[in-house]
Amino acid sequence: MKDKPDLVAIVCLATLAFIVAVKGCEPEPECPDGVCPLIDTSKPVGASITPLVDPPPELRQGNYAGGSCAHASTVTLLNWAGLPKWAAWWKRHYRGGESESGMMQKLDDSGLRYAATRSGDVEFLRWASDTRRGARIFYFDNHAVNLVQFSDNVVVLLDNNRTNRYVCIPSDEFVRNWRGKYGGFAWAFVYDPPPILP
Repeated sequence: MKDKPDLVAIVCLATLAFIVAVKGCEPEPECPDGVCPLIDTSKPVGASITPLVDPPPELRQGNYAGGSCAHASTVTLLNWAGLPKWAAWWKRHYRGGESESGMMQKLDDSGLRYAATRSGDVEFLRWASDTRRGARIFYFDNHAVNLVQFSDNVVVLLDNNRTNRYVCIPSDEFVRNWRGKYGGFAWAFVYDPPPILP
């Protein structure tokens, strides 16, 4: 009977994590657009939700050179795809702000394989999430981040300005903002993602 309290605690934590994922989070003042931290990866995750695309902290590239968010997010996706030499090359060669057309040109010039949408295609985001590839998107004002999970209830982002935590946004709010004020652009590498850890 001694084990029952631990089992009850685990069930309660799992239930709480599920409720947070389904309902979203209450906004914190420092989080823009009503988003909030989902997981602080500097602490043990325990029963918390782990997104389908979950790069280890050492593979997450923070924003660099005074504002290279699109390139930092690209470096993270290259690391996640198991292409660390490409990630290092990208970081050495690209910095500063980046437009949609500029990013597409750099991807084309590199010869890296990718897929993209410019039309706010939610199914593209589902594909990038379900296949564990992740996607690079524009979200927040003048900012690029990685989408690491898309579900009917919540979208999880990895922001290169705060790589120690994930950010969650209710899916309907995310889609409305992404298709509207953030342009509905996304791309993803098509390389196989790393295997799921046992």
